[in-house]
Amino acid sequence: VVGFSGGPDSLSLAIALGRMVPLGLFQPILVHVDHRLRTGSADDADQAEGLAAGLGLPFCRRVLSTAPALMHPGAGVEEAARRERFAALAAVAAQREPAVVALAHHAGDQAETILLHLLRGAGPGAGAGMAEVRSVPVPWWRDPDVAPVETLIWRPLLMVPRDELQTYRERCCPALRPVIDPSNDDDRFRRNAIRHHVLPVLESFSPGMSERLARFAGLVEDEEAWLDTLTDEAIAHCRSEDGMLVVSCLRALPRPLLRRVVRASLVATGEPVVVPSAERTEAIVRAVERGRGGATIQVGEGVVARVVGGLLRVERAQDTSGRDSRAADEGDPG
Repeated sequence: VVGFSGGPDSLSLAIALGRMVPLGLFQPILVHVDHRLRTGSADDADQAEGLAAGLGLPFCRRVLSTAPALMHPGAGVEEAARRERFAALAAVAAQREPAVVALAHHAGDQAETILLHLLRGAGPGAGAGMAEVRSVPVPWWRDPDVAPVETLIWRPLLMVPRDELQTYRERCCPALRPVIDPSNDDDRFRRNAIRHHVLPVLESFSPGMSERLARFAGLVEDEEAWLDTLTDEAIAHCRSEDGMLVVSCLRALPRPLLRRVVRASLVATGEPVVVPSAERTEAIVRAVERGRGGATIQVGEGVVARVVGGLLRVERAQDTSGRDSRAADEGDPG
């Protein structure tokens, strides 16, 4: 299942995967999601369908009946559209076994993601950016009507520079003209502003910077996997019989490991996934280090943390706001 806007990047991916069909390894289907966010989106979908026909690949069009922002109150337009796009791709993937959702994010997208994470003060793990292969629960946001389904996401182009994709596309299929989305030129979105103004300046000082950031992300991803193992071991060591975490045990951990344990405990509260802010995480760490009970820390998505009776209790309240704790414009480009 290929996320296919028909734009330059997804067209390059579709060309590459289409040329592999004779090997008999898979049969890609190009899925275009019409968010109906602007006039002319139906024409873009028609053009994308024409591109699919030119490649000889099956095409599926999904049209949203309701504006994404209305379906996800509290999320920005970009984040709401991203959620619905992933939901549509996951729904098509669920009909095909085995299925993988392939996305056309490249080295430039990875560099943008890392810079966005750094600008909002994310932790070291954010340096991993987007993973090449990752299983994602869809929906990861609160939706009482839909049970999350694990969806395998594959980004095969993460180490490939944008200009190499363009060269490949123009050499292989010079007659195919990609769909051009004017919203990608709107610098009100931080990702676009970084793409148009920040990355070119950095590249002028250090040519090839985007590819090196992509390599950096791969190194961070490997080290994060090792640190995750240490975190899991620390959680198992400090867990009480009723599943809570023993404060005296937590206080013996090095502070960086304690911070990771706290974040992992928050994420483990279930759906919707909690992405705790640095400020909330540090508040819980300080409460553990003080060791005194009584403090209740609101984390988001109805999750609260409190130190009670020598235990750190991280629980999800019944009443949740449904608001995603991530900034709408700072997630993966989807």
